Amino acid sequence: MRTKNNFRKNPMFQNCPQCLKSNTLRKSHPRNWKEALADNLTFFKMYRCRECGWRGHLSTYNSSALSAKLILFYASVVIVVSYIVLTVLSKLVH
Repeated sequence: MRTKNNFRKNPMFQNCPQCLKSNTLRKSHPRNWKEALADNLTFFKMYRCRECGWRGHLSTYNSSALSAKLILFYASVVIVVSYIVLTVLSKLVH
C-alpha cells in the first residue's frame, strides 16, 4: 500500500497574495543565481500571477500535525540507523 506525501502542496491552487484571485499563479523561472539556489535548496519556489503580475516565493510545504509526525518519524529513523552504523563500524575497527 502506497502512502501519500502529506506535507507537499501545490501553490498554483492558492489565491494570489496581491490580487487574491484564484487559479492565476504559475511557476516562474529564477532570474539569477540567488533565486535558483533558493529554488533548489528550500521549500520555497518562484511563482507569478497572470492577472496582476505579482512575482515571489511561495512555500510548497504544508504544515499539519500529520506532516510534523512524519518528519519526526523520518528523523528518528535516520538517528537510529546512524547509531547502528556507527556501532557496527566501531566494532569492526577494533
